[in-house]
Amino acid sequence: MRLSRYSFLPISARLKAIFGASISVQDRAIEKVQLAAADESPTLPAVALPNEFSRVLDVEPNSTFDRENGYISSTRLAHGPTIAYKLADAILADHTLYCAGSYSVYRKAKKRPILAEPYEQVDEGQLCSYAPSNIYFGHWLRDALAMELLAETRGLPPLSFRRKPWLHEPGYREMVSLPGSPVTFAHVRRLWIVDDLGLNASWVARFQELRRRVQRSTGLDGPSHVFLARGTTGTSRELVNTSTLMEYLVARGFSIVEPEKLSPREIVKALASAKIVVSVEGSALNHAHYAVPEKSGVLVIQPPERFNAFHKVLLDFNNIRFGYVVGERALGGFTLAPERLLRTLDLLETIVG
Repeated sequence: MRLSRYSFLPISARLKAIFGASISVQDRAIEKVQLAAADESPTLPAVALPNEFSRVLDVEPNSTFDRENGYISSTRLAHGPTIAYKLADAILADHTLYCAGSYSVYRKAKKRPILAEPYEQVDEGQLCSYAPSNIYFGHWLRDALAMELLAETRGLPPLSFRRKPWLHEPGYREMVSLPGSPVTFAHVRRLWIVDDLGLNASWVARFQELRRRVQRSTGLDGPSHVFLARGTTGTSRELVNTSTLMEYLVARGFSIVEPEKLSPREIVKALASAKIVVSVEGSALNHAHYAVPEKSGVLVIQPPERFNAFHKVLLDFNNIRFGYVVGERALGGFTLAPERLLRTLDLLETIVG
């Protein structure tokens, strides 16, 4: 077993957290820089049947009724600043950041009690990851890639924790020209960690640049109406009458797109000319954020017990109209009456034109 001065950090850091004062990793920063100011953005009206939000029974676990109602009803939304913290002599290992006796876990994967393998040496870099982007594809596609683009503009290596790539990760990385710099066990002399969750003008500019890079990689000869099918790898939101709804949509001229069966380039091509996209709320919608053109419409079928309108915020940035329809609780998941879907679709079609 080959040991180093950093091999026992997993043990010592946790012992300090148990028996000493708990200090956050950010509080260990030797420098703090505001990279972008807080600001506000205007919103577009949500498209829905009258009193549709009253059908919501619960919202997604990390949100609240007030927040979700704000997404669909506010005329302006406030966004926080982008703050960078510089750490000295940081260690990245096993999805955990260690610095000066403090640590932060980015994924609850198995942790080695002793770090026994050789480590990489990095002079300076930016960590382009946070807990959700290590767990959910959608957060990686939006948030982690936006962080990597920020690192690119700052001239810093875009560090992340090495893991099994998401199904569509290699294809998207190729389209946006961001290869990444994953590490397994590394000592970083100067590590920047970034609070980049405020969707301010800087974040939006990077998000739109990623859209441009994706869209320039394919043609514009796809279908005008698409049902974006959910796959099997995300959080369960089982729409039990999906096949019935798809029959109605196909009869109305919709094409069915199943992302798990396609490459990212094929997905983007299928969405690049879409005027209307329908999808069950979930990670599949993240493909639409990068591929669907401006002045189109996205209709989200919402589970009644896991309502999530955050996608509206992102669609608003790109002048894409957000519509939603809420299903009803059913055995094994939820259901949606076809006539309610079609009525909402009529509203969205009329507005998009």
